[in-house]
Amino acid sequence: MIQIYYNPGTFGMFLGCVYLLQKLDSHDTLATNDHSHDEWEALCQSVDLDELRIFHGLSDTGQPKSVFDNIQTIDPDTKVFCPVFNDDFRFLRYQYNFSKYWRQELTLANYEQLFSMTPEKHIGHTHFYLRVINHLLYHEDYHPRNAKQIVMNNFFESTQSFIADLEKLFGFTAKDHVKDFILDKRHRNIVAYNDYKSKFVDKTNLDYKTYSDFDKIISIAACVQQDPDDFRNFRRNWQGEPIESYDQMLGLLS
Repeated sequence: MIQIYYNPGTFGMFLGCVYLLQKLDSHDTLATNDHSHDEWEALCQSVDLDELRIFHGLSDTGQPKSVFDNIQTIDPDTKVFCPVFNDDFRFLRYQYNFSKYWRQELTLANYEQLFSMTPEKHIGHTHFYLRVINHLLYHEDYHPRNAKQIVMNNFFESTQSFIADLEKLFGFTAKDHVKDFILDKRHRNIVAYNDYKSKFVDKTNLDYKTYSDFDKIISIAACVQQDPDDFRNFRRNWQGEPIESYDQMLGLLS
């Protein structure tokens, strides 16, 4: 049995698709999007899932959530694979997650207009956005104890080595259609990866000029725990004033 635990934006569903695709002798459809949820839904209809468990983030009780149901739990006697990015790339998963699954909310929020103003500089402390983003840049995500980490930077930087590592971890020799799927998915995500790398990696003294409007909206959405209702309330109540504290943020959610 294979177990995968992933935090949002770390390509865990992609890894599940790779494992399921390997069970098929052929597969005509390559990646259809930058995320893998469409392929996952299709594969679940045609491939036996008994040998695969996938957990995605934590429940309200602090336990890993199964993507199948709320009953499955991680088997402590079976290895858990956990996709991660290197330390310099910790904020990247938020960018992937929000760009892929919050598109509609971000469009409705018209965030380009909301952030068209020049952010204020405040004497004596660091601005709210900068504090939040810096927190996310260095935040260490939860991983199950004794999880075997799969470094997703290799997916972009050294794809053939990444495939070879998956073959060892999953115990198979990747079929041609599996390799094609991996390469196509990389192609659909490499631009965001390279943009992040040029903007954040090995940089010091990050300031407002480093962050796009999209980065700032991520800081807001992260603070509301990615709750769509809270985000809509924020969009309705916020008039563009600088946000200087978490308490001020909470006041805009009701």
